[in-house]
Amino acid sequence: MKRHHVFSSRPRLFALLLLLSFATGDLAVAQDAKELMEHALATGRSGRFDECAAEWTAMIKHTPKVPDAVWLYVERADAYVHGGHYDEAWADLTEAVALDPKIGQAYYLQGIILDSRRDAPGAIAAYSKAIALNPKDEASLYNRGCDLSVSGSQDAAIADYTRAIAVDDKNASFYLNRGASLATQGKGDAALADFAKAINLKPHEMTAYVDRAEIYLRRQEWAQAIKACAEAPRMSDDQRLVRIRAEAQSKLR
Repeated sequence: MKRHHVFSSRPRLFALLLLLSFATGDLAVAQDAKELMEHALATGRSGRFDECAAEWTAMIKHTPKVPDAVWLYVERADAYVHGGHYDEAWADLTEAVALDPKIGQAYYLQGIILDSRRDAPGAIAAYSKAIALNPKDEASLYNRGCDLSVSGSQDAAIADYTRAIAVDDKNASFYLNRGASLATQGKGDAALADFAKAINLKPHEMTAYVDRAEIYLRRQEWAQAIKACAEAPRMSDDQRLVRIRAEAQSKLR
């Protein structure tokens, strides 16, 4: 299951500019800071995460530890997480929560780190804190759903995926994973509807084709299974679909 990890929205980041203006009495300082922040954000979007973290470090050194400064630590932690530096990210997130315990993005990133450590209960708790602060945090809802599903709590996982879909109904992964949980519960028709939606949103999402064909195979609907495999792009390149089609064809002989 894929984690839905994106750079966050930054509703308070540029509040630091006003803080710096008052602290220095110099609007030019705030303008310089604005340019530095925008450059760091662009560096992160380009995938140069170590360089991005270094840019946030330079800004942290010159910023007082006040509540609005929390976003500098969150941004650097985000860059660390993307770069795989989880210990450094955790230290920044601990600092961020100390500055502002209501910073949901920090708990979301803690969940990402705990997932990397295969600590599903800890990740679920972290995502739950983020969701409590922002009930429409679709990334945390989706990730918590993934962990709940792996833990066997399919009803709770489906509820989280459904809440995520209510926020963003154009994300194929949300439907794909809800469909997988529904299939696990034996709710084949509902699962097929979700897989169809995932395929419509993301036609090259091969797992949706595989999971759909698997349902037909389990139902012993051999012709439907073969048809589902044939509808997938590059079917012959996916060994899962090749296996399903071969098994279904053998049953029709």
